[in-house]
Amino acid sequence: MIKAQDIRGITFEKAVFGGYDMASVDGFMEDLANDLGLLQKENAVLRAKMKVLVDKVDEYRSNEDALRTALLTAQKMGLSIEREAREKADALLAEAQAEAGRITGEAQAQVELEHTRLDESRKASVQFLDSMDLLCRRQLEFLRKVEDLDFVKSIRRETAAAAEPEEAPAEQPAPVEAEAPAAEEEDEQPTRTFNLVSEADAG
Repeated sequence: MIKAQDIRGITFEKAVFGGYDMASVDGFMEDLANDLGLLQKENAVLRAKMKVLVDKVDEYRSNEDALRTALLTAQKMGLSIEREAREKADALLAEAQAEAGRITGEAQAQVELEHTRLDESRKASVQFLDSMDLLCRRQLEFLRKVEDLDFVKSIRRETAAAAEPEEAPAEQPAPVEAEAPAAEEEDEQPTRTFNLVSEADAG
């Protein structure tokens, strides 16, 4: 490639007749050398810029490959994280459903147990009331039988008589012989009364 210095160093032989004007040729050669020098400088600048651009393009390509690799890695990692998260969510959901089923089953069993206890309590209450009713009926029956006993009637009459104002009785001599049969009758009355009470209890 011709350089500006090469143009400046060229010499031409002088023609004897009909040659060019040396001053004009030298001036043209100088202008041409100057223009060529400018072009060479601009070319050198453009080459430097081109080299920078090429380096940038190579860098961008390298970065693009790195970005593509990073993007693929991120996508794979994202898919892996999503898969793991879905598996964990499914496991947690299954565990929660199992726990909820267990709690519901225990609650249902507890409810059924409480219903059973309530039914048993009701039955026991009914049985207790029936037994108390029967006992009260027997007691009332026993009291009715006791009311019909002679000694009870006698005690009631004596109590009623004692409640009335007493009149001064006329003094009369008490017969001595009449006291023995009365005592004998009093001895027989408790025995008869005891027999009636025993019969009432047996009834």
